[in-house]
Amino acid sequence: MKLLSSCSWLLAQILRLALCLFFAYVATGDTTNGMASKNWPRTNGTLTTAEVRQVKSKNGTEDQASIQYRYTVNGHTYTADRVQFGGLAYRDQRNVVETLKNGKELIVYYNPNQPEISCLETGFNLKIILLEYAGSVLMLGLSIADLLKKRKSKDVRPGWKMPEENKRLRSMPGLKQQKGSSSMDRVEDVSKTATAKTLIFMLTIMAIVFAVAHFTDNVHFAGIPSNVLGILVLLFGGMLVITLISSLPPLVAILMRLRKLELAELVANINAAIYSPFPASYETVLARGLQAEVAQEQLQYMKALSLSQQALNAMAERKALVARALEHEEQLPKIARQLDQKHHAALESVCTESLGCILFDMGLYDEAMVHAQDALRMAEDLIKDPSTANASTKTALANALALKGRIENILGSLDAAKADLERAIAVRKEFKQVYPERIAILMANLASTYTMQSEYRKAENLIDDGLKIVDGSEKPAMELAKATLLFYRAETKMRSGQYSIAEKSLRECLALREKWLLPNHLEIAEAQLAFANLNDHLGKSRDAAQQRQRAAAILKACFGDNHPLMPTTDTIKTRSKSLSSI
Repeated sequence: MKLLSSCSWLLAQILRLALCLFFAYVATGDTTNGMASKNWPRTNGTLTTAEVRQVKSKNGTEDQASIQYRYTVNGHTYTADRVQFGGLAYRDQRNVVETLKNGKELIVYYNPNQPEISCLETGFNLKIILLEYAGSVLMLGLSIADLLKKRKSKDVRPGWKMPEENKRLRSMPGLKQQKGSSSMDRVEDVSKTATAKTLIFMLTIMAIVFAVAHFTDNVHFAGIPSNVLGILVLLFGGMLVITLISSLPPLVAILMRLRKLELAELVANINAAIYSPFPASYETVLARGLQAEVAQEQLQYMKALSLSQQALNAMAERKALVARALEHEEQLPKIARQLDQKHHAALESVCTESLGCILFDMGLYDEAMVHAQDALRMAEDLIKDPSTANASTKTALANALALKGRIENILGSLDAAKADLERAIAVRKEFKQVYPERIAILMANLASTYTMQSEYRKAENLIDDGLKIVDGSEKPAMELAKATLLFYRAETKMRSGQYSIAEKSLRECLALREKWLLPNHLEIAEAQLAFANLNDHLGKSRDAAQQRQRAAAILKACFGDNHPLMPTTDTIKTRSKSLSSI
């Protein structure tokens, strides 16, 4: 399978380089002939066809000129259809036809060495030339990007995957932005290397080309034959469509990190619609997982729960289909199974852990623990197999450990929580930290465990280290990670009686969460409840009651009356076990 993958990769590079040379060859030929045509001899010709046809386009209909003419050189008669090198695109083709029809005589410029090459207007169409050169540069850029990606991946481990956990959004106690599934991680392996860079490169080149083409006057230049142009459009358009489709999942992740949730939902829904005809495909599982991520960030928990379950159901159907297919093969089962595991090994663990994150937010801690343990078991089984022990699998392992540790914190299994969170940090540190806020989030969770075990110095050191990572950045993910660290710093300071520092930390934490999160977000309610507890210590019972009222309204809007964080009255200091130590 490694040989097959290498051959496919090599074939793709050869095709790209061939297209690069082809675009460059056509553009150079058109430029050379267009410039030379100003000095070509000329002869009289006869217009045989000159009409404008209406063809369908995305904007309705558009004019398309059909022009043919006949001319004689040295006793030989030639037929041609070229008006100028580069074609008539971006020109008023109806006006061109009318001008030719109304002309007193038809002048044909021809190549003295190859009389069959001719044009009616000297020079070239700069807009088309720019597009041709852009196609050449694009193909070369795609090939170079792929070569760099492959070289970088070889520096880490055999295979195509990049190291690191990528742009995963995972639900941490103080950072919804970190919530999610390793579906995000797998997607971001692509976006971090070729896909996002390729998309940006393509869009930039296209924007420059069309901007120049729009504002530049036409220069006489002959066009590409219609059949060749059709092939180019199919090839370039097909590659563009494929690239755009492959960029949708990482685009969802990027938009979520930027807190553009409505736009992320739109892109996620488009991505899911594209793969809806393939219900048991890896892409469909990933698409449903992405939709669940967005729904959870939008506080639509029942919808997120349903979509996450759909992802797991699609994965189960996929496994069943693969199993049935393997039963009927005698030679391919091992190869097919290895191929499926290599590319999608961590996906089931990811989907299971993602569902556990949703249940965790809903306060269903026992059910969330079941999924966390299942996800951890799957990831550990994959880690043991060298063929599936890759970056994505390790990321799935770290995420499962993180979820399990957070639940154990709430359920009071502090020694187990500490072991799992420390291990999660160790696994994540094996990767190059492109998104360091994830380490900061884990540090915050582990600091909370230390605090509940009265190891205040360890907790404060961890929080200080985490703040060094995120301080100075105004990115949403980093500021939300900072809010989480400040939340647990307040917890530590309250336990040690340093109420003024705790108040300052909570105030800053709440401001950051209100800046980036939706108004009814669970984490805002958590901060309000922590503030209420602090005000109880400070003797500000009225402020505490108001803060509990606000927290209760948020929790009721999202979860009804049964969430563990829900205060029973405005004055009773009821809170979840995760806040009981404050």
